[in-house]
Amino acid sequence: MNEPFASKATKTTAVPQSFAERLLKLRKDAGWSRQHLAGLAGVSQGMINKLERGQSSPTMEMVGKLSAAFGMTVSEIVAQPEMAELRVARQTDRATFFDPETRLSRETVSPDGSNTGMDVTKVVLPPHAEAEFPAEAYTFINQLIWVLEGDLTIVCGPETEVLGAGDCMSLGPPTPVTFRNPTDRYAIYAVIVRRR
Repeated sequence: MNEPFASKATKTTAVPQSFAERLLKLRKDAGWSRQHLAGLAGVSQGMINKLERGQSSPTMEMVGKLSAAFGMTVSEIVAQPEMAELRVARQTDRATFFDPETRLSRETVSPDGSNTGMDVTKVVLPPHAEAEFPAEAYTFINQLIWVLEGDLTIVCGPETEVLGAGDCMSLGPPTPVTFRNPTDRYAIYAVIVRRR
């Protein structure tokens, strides 16, 4: 079974090194200690240390916690600084974040999300995989999930929705969200985010 990740020409966000550099810069720019960031993100100070040194690969759940701590979208926290202020995001230049634990890949499609207040991301969730995000990751954004291929189960707090190809769902008030693919096929979906 071929994995439908971004083409080899696409710049894959180096995990952990480029993420390590990005996290360190964001923390220092904010003037925070590792202990302070760990408290905001709800993770251990030791984990922040490992991530910043490139000794541990961040999972998508961890990236969600860190994005909430910084008040950034997931796409913004994994973005490459040189991609800022672009009006056109060429497919060959876009960054892809790969979660080594779930094998989920997340490709930032839209240019300059920090300037427009919006971003579009293509996500590929492998068979029988799931990704969890804390409620805090949704406190400052509105999201639409548009399924492009396959089936996707979305668990928002006590509610569960099963989406098929072509279906689109708006996420409601901030609540823990789990994206789950219980099938034998890849689920490919677009995440459209707008800042509130």
